[in-house]
Amino acid sequence: MNPLKFVWNKAKKYKKKAVKVKNKIRHANDNAYYFNELKKPLLENYILFESKGGGDVAGNIFYLLKELSLGNYTHKGEKYSVVLVLKEEERERFTKIFTEHGIDIPEYTLPSGREYKQYLARCKYLFNDTSFPAWFIKRKGQIYTNTWHGTPFKAMGRKVENRAYAIGNVQHNFLISDFLIYPNDYMRDRFFEDYGLTKLYQGKALMSGYPRNSIFFNADRGAEVKKQLGLSDKQLIVYMPTWRGTLTNKKDNQQGNDCSNYFHVLDSLMDDNQVMFVKFHIFTAADFDYSDYKHIVPITDEYETYDLLNAADVLLTDYSSVFYDFANCRKKIILFTYDDEDYLDERGLYVSIDSFPFPRVKTAEELAAELKKPKDYDDTDFLAEYGSYDSPNSPRYVLEAVLNDNYVKKPLPKVLPSASTEYVSIGKKELMLGIDETDAINNQLPKEKIENKKVTAYYVPSAKSGKDGKKNILVYCSNLSRNGITTSLMNLTNLVDTDKNNYYFSFLQSQMSKTPMRVAGIPERVGILPMSGAMTEKSLWETLCFKLYFSKNIQWSWVVEAVNKIFKREWKKKFAGVRIDDIVHFTGYAPFVTMMYLNSPARKIIFAHNDMSDEMKEKNNQHMPTLLRAYKEFDVVAAVSDAVKNSLVDKLKVPESRVSVVENAHFYQGVLEKAELPVMLDAETKCTVTEERLKDILEDKSLLKFITIGRFSEEKGHAKLIRAFESFYNQFKSDEALKNSYKEKYGRSIEDVKLIIMGGYGAIFNETVQLAADSSASSNIIIIRAVSNPYAILKKCDLFLLPSEREPLGLVLLEADTLDVPIVAGDIPGSGDFLKRYGGFLVKNDEEGFVGGMKSFMEGEVKPLHIRFDEYNDGIVKKFESIL
Repeated sequence: MNPLKFVWNKAKKYKKKAVKVKNKIRHANDNAYYFNELKKPLLENYILFESKGGGDVAGNIFYLLKELSLGNYTHKGEKYSVVLVLKEEERERFTKIFTEHGIDIPEYTLPSGREYKQYLARCKYLFNDTSFPAWFIKRKGQIYTNTWHGTPFKAMGRKVENRAYAIGNVQHNFLISDFLIYPNDYMRDRFFEDYGLTKLYQGKALMSGYPRNSIFFNADRGAEVKKQLGLSDKQLIVYMPTWRGTLTNKKDNQQGNDCSNYFHVLDSLMDDNQVMFVKFHIFTAADFDYSDYKHIVPITDEYETYDLLNAADVLLTDYSSVFYDFANCRKKIILFTYDDEDYLDERGLYVSIDSFPFPRVKTAEELAAELKKPKDYDDTDFLAEYGSYDSPNSPRYVLEAVLNDNYVKKPLPKVLPSASTEYVSIGKKELMLGIDETDAINNQLPKEKIENKKVTAYYVPSAKSGKDGKKNILVYCSNLSRNGITTSLMNLTNLVDTDKNNYYFSFLQSQMSKTPMRVAGIPERVGILPMSGAMTEKSLWETLCFKLYFSKNIQWSWVVEAVNKIFKREWKKKFAGVRIDDIVHFTGYAPFVTMMYLNSPARKIIFAHNDMSDEMKEKNNQHMPTLLRAYKEFDVVAAVSDAVKNSLVDKLKVPESRVSVVENAHFYQGVLEKAELPVMLDAETKCTVTEERLKDILEDKSLLKFITIGRFSEEKGHAKLIRAFESFYNQFKSDEALKNSYKEKYGRSIEDVKLIIMGGYGAIFNETVQLAADSSASSNIIIIRAVSNPYAILKKCDLFLLPSEREPLGLVLLEADTLDVPIVAGDIPGSGDFLKRYGGFLVKNDEEGFVGGMKSFMEGEVKPLHIRFDEYNDGIVKKFESIL
């Protein structure tokens, strides 16, 4: 290499590292600044507003700013100081709009940087229509109101199975909010159910109606805007379609191309007294060309969106929830669903689109004809359900409640099952029903319908106290890898009594990003609390202490004190506003999570699934100081077998009185159910034979099938089993007496024998595949990795083999017995002790022992155990619930 080029490349490399270090230092210093601001007094008269991450001043936030500018709200006789989070490029536009609407110009701050951190830390009142960043820590005394940005039509939260793992920050923002704003009961119920708020939320659900929808009761303003646009004598149509893409799959070109084709036809069919404004999502709008159209133009940005929408004669949309809002003005709504077959197949909906009263069209010709027809449908029932609390006074109701505590509490019958929160209603539902049709169409409500009403707060027992007698149990489930620990957790979850306690699975969102559908497998009876954002935010000094502790195992008092401070703050950041009574650290791994739990105020239980001393020596997969501290400070250490308990006591010196044995539960009903499903490999499955060949082998009665199941790691003994099977196979081929013995015992002729090694993941999968390929019995060995339903395969096998070197209590033993598959296992502590209890067949845990075990099976000496699993599970569930 050219010496100059070598030097140049090295310089670039070091520069890149230097920039990275510089950025880390700046980030750490910014963190320190924020932490320091959190210590300062709150600014009691400051209100911070944020909309769409500072990219807009949309809907609810705009109309709350407008209401605040009327001058009816003061703090100790002085007007509130208002801070608006807004990007630089949007300020000129909104300053002009604010001036035209008589809105006081707020103090602007960017949605990043130290000033933003300062205001988030110190403003007493916070309003947001989406969510604050994951690093935000709500302080005691801050009052946070989340308005969200629309009644949902498409599924939200946990209902979106492939995105449920990522709801953490939005869910957390809801849980820490003092007020959640809703325009109808339907939206409240959907959000409470699908974001897991029903039993946890400690704030108030304010049934005030949406502030932004107040504009739809002002017909005069609509006429004024239409006149300003020079369209008083024209039919104004506003088209607001939903975006077809996602942030990771932007289908903007597809939508743009589709609309371009339809617009060409529609434009030719429109009359000159018709004008259509189009508001696309920003990703589609950027590249859309309107130059060929006479009647179709992009929406003007000179008006706030709903202010302009109120001037429309017709709303044209598709699957966007804007129709819930616009319906308040009683004008015509048309649904243009040209791609409903494709779109509705991809997206879940809460209600059928056919249940709405609005006309639906699919072609440009149908749309042109429908635009020329008057409104001829009745939307009274629709408004009664979805516009039940909207009113001209909604902005006032919100600010009166938040700033002046102006509401009266009254008990409310339970609206949601087991609700533990407060509901606030203005009684608008009763007012809206029975409105005169003529008055409603003209946007003129009778005087008695718009008078200020005293806000009534309906409440049910608070989530803070646990008055229902049920504990909230937080269970750390890690990434739900396909392994025995996950199976054990799912089994226990299916068996515990959720009428006694509320259970919530928790995990880091980043752990699930590549396998999001694992979250869909969590039983619905269990809630989820995903943890979003970075695991730790640290100052420069704390970063140093963090490194000393976790990288160098230094446990000086000042180092440990700093680390405790980091994770105590982390607990508050992730779980403030949620009552967690007990933590069950079920996996027993993940040192950062363990340290956070150590610094939580909840009661704590940690499980040990293996001989942790031996595992640490072999794999170095734990941070021993943190683990030992957890075993010392957690309230209970739960060992899954006596063997694990003995290793904790003897090797790690955990006091015996602190260790309880809680064996793995077995949800045998689920095993039986899944075993009846067809054999199927998954997209992520690796198999050394094709799926069709595997099915043929499993169905072939002339083939004997031996199987073992366990992750691909050294302690599972796969290498030993491959060698033992090779030895057995070589004898089997020429031993007619052995084959005849089998036929005599089982009434079935056998021509050949196969070994199936099936596991989840593990570091030595490739090594295992190669070992099998090198065996003289290679054509009779099948290796399978990562199958979501192993039971359909296991059921079709004749003998289960457990060659593990270390196995506290293998769930696969219970699964095999459930499916009446005989078991041969090595005689080792843990699994061996369990099999002895039920009269299982044990062999010396070496190659010779397993060869003998296979022969004994052929001779009819190995029988299924027929364990009575109902009795077995009852004892385990009682033991588990006793340690809570």
